[in-house]
Amino acid sequence: MENRRTIETVPGENQTKREHYPAWGIVSLAFLLLPVIVAPITAMTKHKTRVMCVGDSITASVVDLPGSELNRRQLGGFRRLLAKSEPSIQFVGTQHTIENKTGEKPDFDNDLHEGYPGQTIASIEAKSLPNIERLQPDFILLTCGTNNAHKGMNPNVTLEDLNRFLGEIHERSPRTRIFVSDLPPIQGNSSWDLPTWQAIQDGIPAIVSKHSSYADYEIVWRSDEKITCIDGIHPNPKGDELAAFRWAQALGLGTPD
Repeated sequence: MENRRTIETVPGENQTKREHYPAWGIVSLAFLLLPVIVAPITAMTKHKTRVMCVGDSITASVVDLPGSELNRRQLGGFRRLLAKSEPSIQFVGTQHTIENKTGEKPDFDNDLHEGYPGQTIASIEAKSLPNIERLQPDFILLTCGTNNAHKGMNPNVTLEDLNRFLGEIHERSPRTRIFVSDLPPIQGNSSWDLPTWQAIQDGIPAIVSKHSSYADYEIVWRSDEKITCIDGIHPNPKGDELAAFRWAQALGLGTPD
């Protein structure tokens, strides 16, 4: 039977005409619309989770630290492990990790962060907030306060700085979920003021709880094992593995390889 449009005249005062279209026309229309339907679905499946790591040298993950070659951090630290095992993650930020002595760069492309070695919470806040506001990450992984403790700064002032920083992040990037970690453990490092470090460590969960609608406290660095540090504060490869595993849990991802 020939497939073509037919016109039927309906008897009546105005001689109304009805147009009939063959079935193949409907099928053709469906094929024409298919790319319009599929494109958004494909875009959704390719969506990258935009993660910003914010903090100090723990976040920056440089390797020019004391220790044997086997005990030294891989450039990029926990970010390297997450990036290699989770293709859905897109790290965002303005900083790149470069080995200070050799100029070596990490062996993965996705190495952007907001890690500022040696900086206190207030300084990290000042440096990172404009970039947080501009980049609007989906998630922030925040480790800060280590240098406040190292400098013996007042714990109450330090915790109030953290409180302000979390509020400012939410004000400037309201859709961002913030994961705040504990401080890395001090192991055999006599140069630290242990009571100050402990007071800051103990106070972090209560501060984060004030921002519970958009922030969570995560135990990332704490470990009973004495094999997670290089120099008493910076993680070795084992410490980075532990951190990558716990950050992945916080983000709802699988276990990093």
